[in-house]
Amino acid sequence: MGRAKGIHLIKGKEPLLKQIICAVEYDTGELYFDRMGRISRTLAERETGWWRNGNVGLAATTLLNPEEELRLDVSSSRTVITSDLRTQPRVIEAEDVTRFAAEAQAAISIVTDELEIESFQRVGYRELYHFESESVEESERWVQSLGLMTASDALYKKFGPQHYAMNWSLVLIGDECRYRLSLSGTERVASIPVGDAEVNFRESGAKHLKRDDLLRTLKLDRARAVTPEVYSLLDVDAFLWDQIDTDFRIGDFITARATSMLKLLRECIAG
Repeated sequence: MGRAKGIHLIKGKEPLLKQIICAVEYDTGELYFDRMGRISRTLAERETGWWRNGNVGLAATTLLNPEEELRLDVSSSRTVITSDLRTQPRVIEAEDVTRFAAEAQAAISIVTDELEIESFQRVGYRELYHFESESVEESERWVQSLGLMTASDALYKKFGPQHYAMNWSLVLIGDECRYRLSLSGTERVASIPVGDAEVNFRESGAKHLKRDDLLRTLKLDRARAVTPEVYSLLDVDAFLWDQIDTDFRIGDFITARATSMLKLLRECIAG
């Protein structure tokens, strides 16, 4: 897997940008059922890769753009556009974010016009980074080594001296927007298909299992099995809150913060 351009290691680990999300929330989307079909048609007519979907969901409608690897979810209260490469070997690069910002601006503008949204209650842009680890224990040691969050001695004295895991989340108010940061250890469940069912297990909870022996026992092809994955997940969300004008340039907001949030965090860790 190639390293994302312009990205440097953080405490010896490479930040892999695997998901970016832009979401707007509103409380004046009553025209959702009347206009969703036209939103789907308008996006498809732009010929930028959006598939037309004539089935309007009761709670939300999903539109896909396989060409740009995008997903758009529209409801009467929020619109979310996502680029998700968690199941792919490559990472999201700077040029991907640029295209994402343009499509987010265009798609959300179409939704805003059709639903006659009066204002946004929230506008947010998130970046989710994976920091791969060999084991759950190694992932936890890395999170602790960052020194971004510590537990008080009183907690260790009262509840126990041994540290096992630390996940944290923090909301900060900046000059231009608010930031929500969270960091946690994450473990993808391994899945092995068996007919119409699956055998699932976690690396941390099944260390006594030998994967090759398990595959032989189930008489499965190795290529069909999904290997468990352990990584630390950094979720950084930049957002504006309460009564944002609908002519707000969402694309510019994304572009201005693309990867810069990781740069700020790296500077904090470097001291």
